Amino acid sequence: MKILLTFDYELFFGQNSGSLDNCLINPTNYLIKILNQYDVKATFFVDVGYIDCLNRNRKDYLELDIEYNKITSHISSLSNSGHDIQLHIHPHWKDCNFNGKIWDIDTRRYRLHDFPEEEVDQIVKDYKNKLEEITGKRIIAYRGGGWCIQPFEHIKKALLSNGVIIDSTVFKGGYYQSDTHYFDFHEAEEKTIWRFEDDPNNEEKSGSFVEIPISSIRTSPLFFWKLAMAKKMGGDIHKSFGDGTAVKADQANLIRMLTTYTSTVVSMDGYKSSLLKKAFEIYNKKYKEKDYFVAIGHPKSLSPYALKKIDEFIKHTIDQNIYTTYQREVENGLLE
Repeated sequence: MKILLTFDYELFFGQNSGSLDNCLINPTNYLIKILNQYDVKATFFVDVGYIDCLNRNRKDYLELDIEYNKITSHISSLSNSGHDIQLHIHPHWKDCNFNGKIWDIDTRRYRLHDFPEEEVDQIVKDYKNKLEEITGKRIIAYRGGGWCIQPFEHIKKALLSNGVIIDSTVFKGGYYQSDTHYFDFHEAEEKTIWRFEDDPNNEEKSGSFVEIPISSIRTSPLFFWKLAMAKKMGGDIHKSFGDGTAVKADQANLIRMLTTYTSTVVSMDGYKSSLLKKAFEIYNKKYKEKDYFVAIGHPKSLSPYALKKIDEFIKHTIDQNIYTTYQREVENGLLE
């Protein structure tokens, strides 16, 4: 199979955003050391909202100017090393401010859908241009912040007019609804790639966009109880490198995961990385060698345990499969 290791390169969005070094720079560098052993390249979906916010505020705060230069240099280095840099948008950064010590995080406009369509177009244009300025390479793929990509019609024109025509947001069976989030992927195609036009769940063979969905796996309530125990009592090996706090989970969705079987992304984060091999075996039996297996992670949520599982997974799969990126697939004729 074709394997894509993808990472959403972002801070936390709770009361404490966490630091650049502990949430992004250090864990990414730990990861790169493992990838370099196998000459594997990853894709980083960069949250440009944070970079844009740094840029807007760095004239007033020296520490933000230092952060801006540090993060843009890090992304440029990743790109120059052959890793794929693509577009990830958390637009709530438009409403966030630095108070001299920490970021005041405001998530009331968490989704692009919370902005007028003309403003969405400007956000996509500005953020894409910023990434291309940093990397010197064309940006063609997108992942919605918090998997919030529906209704697609609201953001379709902005993506299309800016040449962003690959999406990798959908994961089969996924569902979440809260004050800030909404996505419903119950009706997504049972495929690893398809074209679409107005609904990323549904294939349209002549569609303008290509969906390469994140791989998903059905999980029992027991798994999430084990995950909670690992976080609480698992020691340093299960401690995430990131030093921030997440947005508080919606109670109804939390209860659903702890009481019923649910579909979740194939993740490289923390204890969730324990499912990597199992998920791949399921996909390897179900799909063909030219199909895709897409795993998702977040540098901020990596842990020593997760790095160990990623290392084991690559070692287990490297000989019989192709590790690739979205950019490499485009170079090989994906969009032709």
